[in-house]
Parts: sequence; structure tokens; C-alpha cells
Amino acid sequence: MTAATPTSPATSKEEEAMSTNPTAESRRPGGWRDIAVIVAISSVVIAIFSLAVMGFTSLDSKIDAQRVEIRQDNAELRRVIDAQSAEFSKDNAELRRVIDAQSAEFSKANDAQNAELRKIVTDTGDKFERLYNALLTERKGD
Repeated sequence: MTAATPTSPATSKEEEAMSTNPTAESRRPGGWRDIAVIVAISSVVIAIFSLAVMGFTSLDSKIDAQRVEIRQDNAELRRVIDAQSAEFSKDNAELRRVIDAQSAEFSKANDAQNAELRKIVTDTGDKFERLYNALLTERKGD
């Protein structure tokens, strides 16, 4: 015997509610779709956070690598600056020796010229004194 299952008014209301409101199914007992949606949304959120953490970790490692590279560049620049500073100090010391030697030569030449000028002044003074004495003697004799 086959009996036709009569549709009850309650079942038709459920079908109508489900066709117009898709979340109505989740209100039924055993709402497995709610759990699936929650799990799916949670999975997406976890995946987004995982990607963000991976991105920050990658970014952090890149920053660390750049810091190491910058420190190495700074150390190399310091070595170059120290080498140039030592070279400049050496050149400066050499220039001071040259200047001191030239100053000593100039002082010798200046002292020699001063001695020569003193001799000329002394000789001129002596000649002037003799001439003056000769003129005085000549006037007294007149």
C-alpha cells in the first residue's frame, strides 16, 4: 500500500521560509550550515592573520638584513675614513717639516741680509763720521 504523504501546513511554511530566507534553515535543529559558515569565516580570518604575520616576519627579516648591510657599510666607511685620516696626518706632518725647513732657510737668509744691512749702515756711519770730522778740521783750519 502506498500512501501518499500529505503535506502538512507546517512543512509548507518551512519550505516557504527557506525559499525566501536562506538563513531560516540554520534555525532548524541541527543547523550544520551555521557551523560550516563559522568554520569557513574563522578559517579565512586565520588565513588573513597568518598572511599578515608572515608578511611582518618577512619584513622584519628584510629590515634585519638591511641593518646588517648598513653596519657593514658603516664599518667599511670608517676604515676608509681612518685610512684617509692617517694619510692626511702623514701629509700634514710632511708639510710641517717642509714649512719648518723653509722657515729656517728664510730666517738664515733674513739674518744674513740684516747683518749685511748692519754692516752697510755701520760703514756709512763711519764714513759720515770721518767726513764730518774732516769738514770740522777743515773749518777750524781756515
